[in-house]
Amino acid sequence: MQWRGEWWFSGVHFLTPYDPRIVEDEKSSIHSRAAVAFLDHQKEDAQTILKNQFEAFLEFNRGSQVAFTAPDKAESFIGSFISYYNDSLGNEKTGGTKGNEKPEFKAWGNNTKPDFGDLDSVLLFMNPKNNLEVAVDVSSAFPLPENPYFDESKSDEHVRRVLVDEHISTELAYFCIEHFKTELGFFTQGDGKLLLGDMDFMLRFWKKDFYHTVPSVSFMGDED
Repeated sequence: MQWRGEWWFSGVHFLTPYDPRIVEDEKSSIHSRAAVAFLDHQKEDAQTILKNQFEAFLEFNRGSQVAFTAPDKAESFIGSFISYYNDSLGNEKTGGTKGNEKPEFKAWGNNTKPDFGDLDSVLLFMNPKNNLEVAVDVSSAFPLPENPYFDESKSDEHVRRVLVDEHISTELAYFCIEHFKTELGFFTQGDGKLLLGDMDFMLRFWKKDFYHTVPSVSFMGDED
């Protein structure tokens, strides 16, 4: 932990033999990078980077903050966006150190690839406060023209999941509310309509420790 500007040992550690493959996998894993992203915030302006990533995603995704893909296409979509973003910055800012070589992107790195099972779709949301967010079983909460997975019969269930699931960001919940509160039956009748006036209170209750989104930026590439 860090206290008064210094790092203090707190916890348990163990040694393992050096394995360059593990090192490379961890360095190229967006999830492993995110786990220690708070360290990068001490040397980088996270807010500026998040803003740049947000704008790049809008350009990449035809102006939309959300994208919908088949489960087996999600990894490819994320990889394509990361490549697009890196290319928009130029090699110098991506951290490449060998000519024009850019760091390899692996969506899941050394981590186990998520099991999407028999899901119909994956939703990708560019959260302006926390980078790219992946959500499953919620596509029918977003009746957008570009959403081929919208199913009105599943809409109420998916809206509830967006609101109640603590692992789905407050930002995605508000995106759903602000854009579709007059279109979705959940918000125009029944309990959903009654809750609209107290939605902020309810989100604080449902999402508890996750109500406030912590900025998370993963810097890909070699460090000096």
